[in-house]
Amino acid sequence: HGIEEREGEGGGARYLKLEDLTAGMSRPCVLDLKMGRRTYGDTASEAKKIRERGKYPPQEDIGFRIVGMR
Repeated sequence: HGIEEREGEGGGARYLKLEDLTAGMSRPCVLDLKMGRRTYGDTASEAKKIRERGKYPPQEDIGFRIVGMR
């Protein structure tokens, strides 16, 4: 885990490398939670904003959404 830097044809890039915290667990419980009132960037097109807002309208009010769990 941590920051990893890689060189490529277009130059270098930095990536956030994650660790599998469920490794070694036989039946882990996992939750995918999106935090924040919006899930699009400042430069997103209006179509993208509409699409994202439509996925779960209460997110703008409550500040999160549960995307999946297993």
